[in-house]
This record gives sequence, structure tokens and C-alpha cells, in this order.
Amino acid sequence: MTVLDPACGSGGFLVSAYHRIRDQLPEPTGSHDRILSQLSGVEINRSPAHLTAINLAIQDLSSYTDEVDIEINDFFNVERNQRFGRVVAGAGGEEWENEDELTEQIGGFDAVVANPPYIRQENIDNKEHVRDHLDSQEIDAEYISRRADIYAYFLTHGTEFLAEGGDLGFIISDRWMDSKYGEDVQQFILENYEIRAIIKFDRQVFDDALVDSSVLVLRRQSDVDEREENVAKFMRVKEEMDIEEIASIVED
Repeated sequence: MTVLDPACGSGGFLVSAYHRIRDQLPEPTGSHDRILSQLSGVEINRSPAHLTAINLAIQDLSSYTDEVDIEINDFFNVERNQRFGRVVAGAGGEEWENEDELTEQIGGFDAVVANPPYIRQENIDNKEHVRDHLDSQEIDAEYISRRADIYAYFLTHGTEFLAEGGDLGFIISDRWMDSKYGEDVQQFILENYEIRAIIKFDRQVFDDALVDSSVLVLRRQSDVDEREENVAKFMRVKEEMDIEEIASIVED
């Protein structure tokens, strides 16, 4: 399993992915470098990027390594099928540029997971650049409203990096459910994904950032019949619940 977090912050999702992959291995001992090779992240801010590299590197202190694939960059500067790691954050605080464009390409991830930043449309810097990817053959989503908040573009751009049948898991604002631009986001989801689950958190249930948020669990699917025959699961969380309990209800 290969996993990309396009807004990795200090690496919470990637660390969780590390443990998920390790738990699935028949012989986890000695697999540290192999697991790290399956994880990639992008973070625009240097300090969190280095924290991600550190947090991943220390998951197995018996086989410490600096070979962690965390790029310091704006995700919207990263193009599909372009070499990952133009500026890489090392766990020791160092950074280096990798100019070997031919040895590896990015794309075809088994999972893309993220908690994108909460930036309203009026506060998006260089919106034209952020929207550049919408006319790609991979997604063809120029219809997305210019009034969409930044998470909508993380969804569309993240889709470009996901393999057919790959899973996308995002924690995002719930504004796409009842705003005018949200109709475009809904259309994009229906045209590209099977909806595995959508989880809506009621106001004042949680004291943290889950307030006014929703969780998307989607599977990329190009076959129209498969998408239309899929049974979507919708869950509304009205009171505080453990993550394990929410996951169990969705799975059942």
C-alpha cells in the first residue's frame, strides 16, 4: 500500500498509515525502510515538514533512517507524474534537492488522506494557479465554482494522484453539503468515486476542529455502472463518540 498526504502537517496521518501497514505485515521486524518507502507527504511549511520526517523516522529506533519522502512545497506546485522530492525534509533538520527527474514518478497511490487547511475562497492566494490542474485529462473539472474553498481543490488535485480503485479519506468543512459551490463538489465526487461513507459531525459535539466538519471516505471508480450500483453510507454524529465506535458502525 502506498499513501500520500498532500497537507501532512506534523505527520499524524502518515504515522497512523505507518502503523496500519506494519500491522498487516507477516514479519514487521526489519521492515522500517520498506514501510517508509510507501509513504509520501507534501507540506508547505518547513517546520511541520521536518517534524513529519522525524515522527516517521523514529517509529523504529533500531533502524533509524533519513530516507523519508516529505517534500517541502505547495501541493499545487506538485504535478502528476513529476519527480517527488525537489526539496526534501530530512529528519535531522537538513534539506536537499533531488534533480533526478527520470528515476521515479509520483502518482498511482493506493490511498490519499488529508486534513486540508481551512481557507475560504476569498483568502486563497493565486487562485488561478490553484485552479490550473482542473483542465487536466485526468479529472476534467473546470466546472468547479471559483467560490469553492481550498479543500475542494485539494480533493480535485488529490484525485490526480490516486490509482483506480484507490481510497481517498479527507476531513473537510461541511460547507460543500449546503452551499451553491458545493453542488459542483458533489458532482465531482459522483463522477469520480464510489461513496464508501460520509460522516457529518453536528455542531457543538466536539470542542476541536471536528466541529462543522465532515469525513469523506471514497473509492476512485471510473466505471459508471459500478458507481451507480454502489451503496453509500451516511452517518450523522450527534454526540461525542470514540473513533473506533464510529468506524465500527460504518463498517457494519
